[in-house]
Amino acid sequence: MIDDTDSMTSSKPYLIRAIHEWILDNQMTPHLVVDANYP
Repeated sequence: MIDDTDSMTSSKPYLIRAIHEWILDNQMTPHLVVDANYP
């Protein structure tokens, strides 16, 4: 059996896009929190 998991693309962009769309659909404002003190 051939393992095709190495050739699959990441699902992270799809998950982030889905969460972003869900936030907008519910009339909320997405925010990004950044730790500016991180070296």
